[in-house]
Amino acid sequence: MKKNVLVILYTVFFVPFLMAQQIENPGFEDWEEIGFGPDILEPVNWSSIKTSDLPELNNVAPIVWERSTDAHSGQYCLKLYNVNILGLDVVGTMCNGQIHADWNPDLGFTYTNPDDPQWHTPFTSRPDSIAFWLKFFPAEGDTLQFQALLHVGDATIPPTPENEDNWVGFVKLYLPEAVEEWTRIVLPFEYYDERTPEYILFILNSGNGTTPIEGSIAYYDDMEIIGGEQSIHDNPLNQVDIHVSENTVFVNNIPEDLLKQANLEILDLTGRSVWQSKINSNKVSMGSANSFSGIYIVKITSADFVISRKVFFN
Repeated sequence: MKKNVLVILYTVFFVPFLMAQQIENPGFEDWEEIGFGPDILEPVNWSSIKTSDLPELNNVAPIVWERSTDAHSGQYCLKLYNVNILGLDVVGTMCNGQIHADWNPDLGFTYTNPDDPQWHTPFTSRPDSIAFWLKFFPAEGDTLQFQALLHVGDATIPPTPENEDNWVGFVKLYLPEAVEEWTRIVLPFEYYDERTPEYILFILNSGNGTTPIEGSIAYYDDMEIIGGEQSIHDNPLNQVDIHVSENTVFVNNIPEDLLKQANLEILDLTGRSVWQSKINSNKVSMGSANSFSGIYIVKITSADFVISRKVFFN
């Protein structure tokens, strides 16, 4: 994992005034050797179980990823896959922090090390959501997992009692079914408090992180941070109350100057857009032809602001 100090300084001090902070090497175009010869490469600014914090395990850790030309865009994407080694199914994993490895897989975790730039990614925004392009071919019974954590100080996934209070925002995807064509996934962050984060930590898997099944394969490409330079106090859409009744979405407390300048979009829990409309009043009719049941994500977007809410449709 190589970190470009100038890029980091630019991101921390200049980008917040220009655009949303973004992910390093989000399209997995840049790769580098990691000390095991020219045939074993990691994507730059990302790390695997071969660069964990347990050197004696790194030497025998299996390869569970590769640079693939089956990309959504550009030349390359990341391919992760589950393998079996000595009777143990190992999940394909890539992260932007470091993996704490252990001979007992149940004791492993992924973490941000604030004291070493090689193993952390500074991030000081409160984005609305994370998006990426995905293909997934699960072994029967397996479930893909993706996790993104915004935090202060040091942090691990899963958390420990000592650092769980450092969590600021989090999103986790469980995906049990195949995604055979490149599909854009959009996942809103859930925030626990009003703090500004200091770091962002990602874990990309090709199966269940704790009970994977050999044979699952996942492709990732074109990761993107969406929205959110504004803090919770600066975003006027945070006061909006959303509820649904009889195929009508009620958008209450939206500021008058944004009322006819915003769009409303409904997404399922995988981030797939299923319906959208301009907002012309605080009542947005979906029409009799559109009927949803269960939990969906309602996203409101104006020229400068965005929010997402999980809403129950009955």
